[in-house]
Amino acid sequence: MPEYLAPGVYVEEVSFRAKSIEGVSTSTAGFVGPTRFGPTQGEPELLTSFADFERIYGGLEPLDFDGTMRTNYLAYGVRAFFEEGGSRLYVARIYEPAATASPT
Repeated sequence: MPEYLAPGVYVEEVSFRAKSIEGVSTSTAGFVGPTRFGPTQGEPELLTSFADFERIYGGLEPLDFDGTMRTNYLAYGVRAFFEEGGSRLYVARIYEPAATASPT
């Protein structure tokens, strides 16, 4: 409330504290990446456990793209998400087929 000291002059103290950021739920996330198998089109799948991920997209085994074995980072990320208390995860699989011969 302003304090009037003289006609037409008043002092109002204003707090300069930063407003706090409100907390939000971190139990829902979305991951996009390559997996061993699973749908590549349509809506992302809602998963509620790592068992769901294994059933729909495969487990932790390495990815085999054109005979090249690659670490399945998405699967490890999904497992860590659920181990750390996450409860709802949307996953969308992407798959990049082998590069074809360049056009001439």
